[in-house]
Amino acid sequence: MKKLIVTLAIAALALPLGFAQTTKTKSAAKTVATSTKPVRQTVTLASLQAPTRDAITKAVGAGKVTKLVSVTTDGTVSYEAAVTTGKKKSTMKFDASGNPAT
Repeated sequence: MKKLIVTLAIAALALPLGFAQTTKTKSAAKTVATSTKPVRQTVTLASLQAPTRDAITKAVGAGKVTKLVSVTTDGTVSYEAAVTTGKKKSTMKFDASGNPAT
C-alpha cells in the first residue's frame, strides 16, 4: 500500500512539470514562427529602378560594384554592395532609394 501511495504521489508531482514543459515548447515554437529572417538575393545594378541605380552609382563614385545584394527584412528592402576601389575592398549599405544607410 505504501508503494502505491508513493507512486501516485510521484506521478502527481511529475504531471504538472510535464505540462509546464509542453507549454514552454509551444511558446518557443510560436516565437520562432513569428520572427522573420532577412531574405538575401543577388541582384544587378541594371535590374534596379533608375533613381536607385543612379544614387548607388553616385555614392560608389570611382569604385566598382563587384556584388550587389538585396536584403528584405519585414517587408523593408535595403541593399549591400561589395565595392572595389583600386586595391581596397569595402561594403556599402543603402536603403531602398539608394541613399547610404547608417
